[in-house]
Amino acid sequence: MARKVSLGVFFLQLALALFLLFSGLNATSAVVKSDSFGFSATISRNFGDNEVVTIVDQLLPKNKSLATFIIIILAIVQIACGAILLLNFFIETKQITDILLIIMLVVWALIIIFLDIIGTGGLINGAFKNYKTFVAFCKQLSQHLLVIGAILLAFKNE
Repeated sequence: MARKVSLGVFFLQLALALFLLFSGLNATSAVVKSDSFGFSATISRNFGDNEVVTIVDQLLPKNKSLATFIIIILAIVQIACGAILLLNFFIETKQITDILLIIMLVVWALIIIFLDIIGTGGLINGAFKNYKTFVAFCKQLSQHLLVIGAILLAFKNE
């Protein structure tokens, strides 16, 4: 191991690494088809809940090509961040890890703003409609805050 960490930090970093890795893989579940220009990809937007896919689709509802491109780029960053966090258990990867963690921190802050605050069922747009929507809102917000907390903890322990 590259450095000593507490057991709690170890498991939290492991969970964050696996979450980012598989979340990125989930987002890249693309259908690739050949065309005269090489290839084109469309994201399978019905494959599970993926925050990155949801937020990019909400921000770019009319431009699916650009949305798909951004989703693929962010998914690759997620996969790289997860892989490097796993690799960081064995070798020191300070600089690249810091850069990827900052990118993920910004992405997750945007996810909280656009999904949990102003999104459908968010704080401004229906979280207090009834008990069921309030519980769903609290659950989603707490999951997103856990990711932010794990990113900050991993960044601090670098």
